[in-house]
Amino acid sequence: MFNFLKFFNLYNFFIIGNQNIISDSKSLLFNNSGFSSIKNLILKLKKIKFSTYQYCIRLKGIFNDLKNNNDGIHQTSFIMLGVFLKNENNFKLINLSLNYLYFIKKIKKKKIFFTVSIFDYKNILILLINNININNNIFYKKKYLEN
Repeated sequence: MFNFLKFFNLYNFFIIGNQNIISDSKSLLFNNSGFSSIKNLILKLKKIKFSTYQYCIRLKGIFNDLKNNNDGIHQTSFIMLGVFLKNENNFKLINLSLNYLYFIKKIKKKKIFFTVSIFDYKNILILLINNININNNIFYKKKYLEN
């Protein structure tokens, strides 16, 4: 985790440490990670460039995305690493992230998967330019509005 944070800090990403999982935001339906606590920071700033780690929990229920091997009794918690670049070049972010995976973590290209909206042509193109096998992507159909 600290290698991840240090790597992005070398490229001038501000490090935000773990935040409280519990948030008092009335705009959230439920909280499952510390990202809830930094939501207002992300929305307020015009440009933002940071890396972070957050504790996350997954529970049984309507929002559970752990379909496989979930017996309904055991819950899951983990640390999620994140890199955020608001209103800047996605190409730079994906290249930096891939370099971290390839050269620091020594992960082979064929082992890397992305989740991308089928409407997100810009990021699909970035993945293709980086020679990421399109079959290694999980495509979803939900379309998000861009600002």
